[in-house]
Amino acid sequence: MNEAEVRKQLDRMLGKRDWNVDNPAEVSIEFEMERKWGNISGPTVELYPTKEFADYLLYGRDRRPLALIEAKRTSKSPRSGQTQAAGYADNIKAEYGIDPFIFLSNGEDIWFWDRLRYPPRIVRGFFERDDLERLAYQRHSRRPLSAIRINHDIADRDYQAEAIKRICGGLEEGFRKFLLVMATGTGKTRTAMALIDVLIRSRWINTVLFLTDRKMLRDQSYGKRGFQGFFTEACGKVKSGNFDKTKRLYSATIQTMMECYRDISPGFFDLVISDECHRSIYNKWKYVLTY
Repeated sequence: MNEAEVRKQLDRMLGKRDWNVDNPAEVSIEFEMERKWGNISGPTVELYPTKEFADYLLYGRDRRPLALIEAKRTSKSPRSGQTQAAGYADNIKAEYGIDPFIFLSNGEDIWFWDRLRYPPRIVRGFFERDDLERLAYQRHSRRPLSAIRINHDIADRDYQAEAIKRICGGLEEGFRKFLLVMATGTGKTRTAMALIDVLIRSRWINTVLFLTDRKMLRDQSYGKRGFQGFFTEACGKVKSGNFDKTKRLYSATIQTMMECYRDISPGFFDLVISDECHRSIYNKWKYVLTY
């Protein structure tokens, strides 16, 4: 696909996440800025020597920029536009005081870049407006994890506290994935719940998915030894292909999520805990985990 065809594809992908590309209050196409690049050439530069254009700019409900999208033809890597997109983001930051999120796409692959927190990473689709507004809020409201005390009513063993502290330390260093190995009976669920509690109280996360490969483990994470026992936030079990977006804490089996995961925005969950789902990672369930 050439770049024009890629943009038609991106329009459809944005529409799937409830972005209306025909509504300028939501999406600005070919967003115009003063040119600050002196090392690029092409037809656009010749036509508009003092201007440059971001392919898409996505707005929040306050009509302020949330994210920009840089599109490339399919034959190019999406990340070939990373430096260019960073320049556009710098321009927007200088104008609006907002560092927008960045999507890079060639119509097939999409990369998401939160420059203030993590390196670019591949994602399975664009995020909804609610997702981006939530992430923007977390950027500016989150507290240092070291300032939040672990709730010992949830996890009171020294090794549980040590595991939580190490994960929190890694998060503050910019890591996003962790493997916690604990023997049966050592309190993995309580450790996970205490970690969730710390991350919620520090305003690092809002939405959580506790993913299991058996109904027994799903019910355990949802019940009195899990969400219902330790949290006041709205929680629910995903029992069928119908997903209720009104909750904050979710328990589900990977088999059930297989029925509905494509209907959920890739940016909906702030935290995913996979309890023993590694046993399914190499069969057909792996698509849920990578999504």
